[in-house]
Amino acid sequence: MNPNRKQKKNKRNKNPLLKAAQEKVALLRKNIGAISSKIIQQENIQTKLASLTTSLNQYEESWRLPPHDFRVIRLKRQIESLKIELHKAPIERLRIQLKSATEDLTATQNEVSRETRMIAAERLIDQKKDLLRKETQFDIPKSSGRIQDIPKTIRPSWENVTFMDGFIRIYHKRELYEAPVSSSRSFLNKIKSYYSFKKVPLLEIEVSNGTVLLVNEELLLFNIRFLSLIGLDFDNVNHRTPTINEWTKYTKAFYKRELPYLFHTESLRRLCQFCAEDLPIIPVSELVITSKGQRQIHHSFLFPLVHEKELFVIWESEEETKASYVFATKEPYIESAQLLYEFIAGQTVNKRDSLIHSKNLRLRLGMQCRLFHNSADNWTAAVRKFC
Repeated sequence: MNPNRKQKKNKRNKNPLLKAAQEKVALLRKNIGAISSKIIQQENIQTKLASLTTSLNQYEESWRLPPHDFRVIRLKRQIESLKIELHKAPIERLRIQLKSATEDLTATQNEVSRETRMIAAERLIDQKKDLLRKETQFDIPKSSGRIQDIPKTIRPSWENVTFMDGFIRIYHKRELYEAPVSSSRSFLNKIKSYYSFKKVPLLEIEVSNGTVLLVNEELLLFNIRFLSLIGLDFDNVNHRTPTINEWTKYTKAFYKRELPYLFHTESLRRLCQFCAEDLPIIPVSELVITSKGQRQIHHSFLFPLVHEKELFVIWESEEETKASYVFATKEPYIESAQLLYEFIAGQTVNKRDSLIHSKNLRLRLGMQCRLFHNSADNWTAAVRKFC
């Protein structure tokens, strides 16, 4: 075998991220198989329980057997035993676990595909260098995927951006690039599969003489921080409690200068206009969990509004169909809004329904009212009462 080819093969086999993802795919498939088998087993128990319950009703109602009859006692014991088995692993919980594991498998398979494409890109780069070396007889150093001789600007899709520990890896038009980013962490690849990057601009990257320059670096840093602070334990990664202190510099002036794209709806633009000048607008990675266990990350904001001496916070989503939620808060603003921030980024199922139907929760968070987007003028007039 050609030693260069063998070396490249070994290089591919030693890719730690790909190997870990492949091992995880195998583990998830095994887990899905076990959960599916358990669901079938519990469904069989349900069927048997229904049959035994029908027989017991027949004994007691049609045959009028007394409670101490051995047939009645035996059936009751069997029914109780089956109920205990069902209680140990409820089918609904198993189905939620199966749904979550299946979503996990899809996300991990996407990681495998992404890493495989990147390895193929690295191999293609080396093949080009080999060919050029043979034609020119010059000793051209092999590329790690970063060095590109012709200066150019690329705009890769977020799907082709992989977060690594301390750097990012970009796959674009069959080429591979890397750029150092100290805050990047590999666990973000798991989290970003739950986020659609809706209306988020593409990264702009300049490549020249082996140097990779992030033109809109603040955009990348914002999204890394945004995804890092989501209050969910993805893939057994221990995250610290999300804290508003990460966002103290994000005032309206900062957004207008560095991240104007974020306020892309009329209501977000109006709230930015009305909110306090010197207090931060807090972006929140809102974890949306449905009653069926489905998960998504939506983009929300906490806007601080001052009315006379009172301080209010409006929770506004980028999803225009969702109402605005108004909360009363106190000074200091950062500490007071922390509780609300943790609730939005946390694991409460159906958060807005929970707020609507729980008086204790509304009192704990200081909720005042909801403002609906039925009419832009009416909504604006209602907001102005709090600023």
